[in-house]
Amino acid sequence: MLGVPDNIINEKPTTAWIQVNHELNGESLHSFKLVNMKYNPNQNYQGQQVMVINGNFKGYLGRITSTNADDTVLIEISATMQKVQLKLSELSFA
Repeated sequence: MLGVPDNIINEKPTTAWIQVNHELNGESLHSFKLVNMKYNPNQNYQGQQVMVINGNFKGYLGRITSTNADDTVLIEISATMQKVQLKLSELSFA
């Protein structure tokens, strides 16, 4: 059984505790510390179709395949099926 305390909110980098109840040989509750669980504010852009408005792929359509917290995203260009990493400022959402 896993449990995360109610006071953990995934809006900022935080430290969380996961508690595992073994109940083997009289052992009770053990806690494992997870450090630097970072919230990615750009994860809601994943899967959206975009047009590149700046750089070498200007004018190409693509789909966001993954995002990073530092405003960079991985785009799969539709015409070439090539994956390129771009900044969100270089994209227009369709």
